[in-house]
Amino acid sequence: MRLHIVKSGETFESIATAYLYQPAKASDIKRVNNTNVIYAGQVLKIPDLFEEPKINPEFERAGLAINGSEINSTPSIVVTRAFDSIAGTFDFTLPTDDYFKDLSSPYSYQDVDIYHKSDLILSGQIYNITKDLGKTASTVYSGFQKPGMLSQVNMPDSMYPRTFYKTSLKTIAEKICDVFQIVVVIDDNAKSKANEKFEKTSPSPNEYLGGYLIDLAHQKGLILSSTPEGALRISVDAIKSKDPILNLVNPEGDISFDGSKVYSDFTALRAGNTKRSPAQAKAKLDIDVFRQKVIQQIDRFSDSISNYVKSEVIRAMLDSFTFAVKLPYIRTLNGDLIDINSIITVESKDHSILKPTDFIVRKCTYNFKTSSDSCNIDLIPLDWYQGKFTKFWE
Repeated sequence: MRLHIVKSGETFESIATAYLYQPAKASDIKRVNNTNVIYAGQVLKIPDLFEEPKINPEFERAGLAINGSEINSTPSIVVTRAFDSIAGTFDFTLPTDDYFKDLSSPYSYQDVDIYHKSDLILSGQIYNITKDLGKTASTVYSGFQKPGMLSQVNMPDSMYPRTFYKTSLKTIAEKICDVFQIVVVIDDNAKSKANEKFEKTSPSPNEYLGGYLIDLAHQKGLILSSTPEGALRISVDAIKSKDPILNLVNPEGDISFDGSKVYSDFTALRAGNTKRSPAQAKAKLDIDVFRQKVIQQIDRFSDSISNYVKSEVIRAMLDSFTFAVKLPYIRTLNGDLIDINSIITVESKDHSILKPTDFIVRKCTYNFKTSSDSCNIDLIPLDWYQGKFTKFWE
């Protein structure tokens, strides 16, 4: 399957004509995407020209399709997505027999679509195949979404020279992603920042492109992630909605606070050059012990030094905290999927959360089994994510 980003004025019929040569094929596009609504910026999956789509979006539970063909007996599936990662991951297990031998071909990078009821959870490719020829006679297939490749490759020589002058994040991301046939999607409220130009920037020769693009996005206050369809998404804010989707009291899970990763006083320094003078910025956290950290702003980060030190403080707060919660379901009572970027309110004396506090789902691992579905979620305090060190344990 291919991906198409809808442009203003396009219809299902015009897209079907362009890709499938028949306006009537619009119904196939609607069925594959499980939608009758079309809008500019939307990412649509386009079925193959000579193959009828076999994916049924109305799975009773989870569904798995490989190269567009549904696996009738859905195996156990594990899917992990995180808002601070540019790609989700998955793994599933199938019997090692002749029926699935085509899937077991090494280095074949089969396309995978994973659904739950009418929601597309993830589209990706198989990268790892592990066969157990013993008692279980099974094969484990693992992989990730297409943008995940950027975290494993560096700048190809076809793109050299590798220095970009007066170039925006949008242009840099599109040039890099085009080489690997990855679609770039930019949220409307992120377009202005994504079009701001860097004076000069370049990845180091051995630097992976995923980390390089994430660094550039951070300079502009932007976030990189993947859409369920596997496009690289550039957005301003990770939060989906201001309204909590769940209210948990004394949930099952583990929480930890690592005081070695936070500091009472942060100081950021930036060396001067012919275009800018030396500068520094300071920030403080309300902790009980004096702990100083001095940070050198690297040249590649052209953002203001005050924003730079703020981002370092937020990173320190979030790195010092983990809150892993286990849920025996993956949907709310309203039927909404529990997903990354959602807000959940928690109150739990056992976890030192003494008053109702809003958290963001930073990471979500779905466990789809034939008997039941569940998920493990990692939470971070909403206030901390926004740079406010509130003490919900007092």
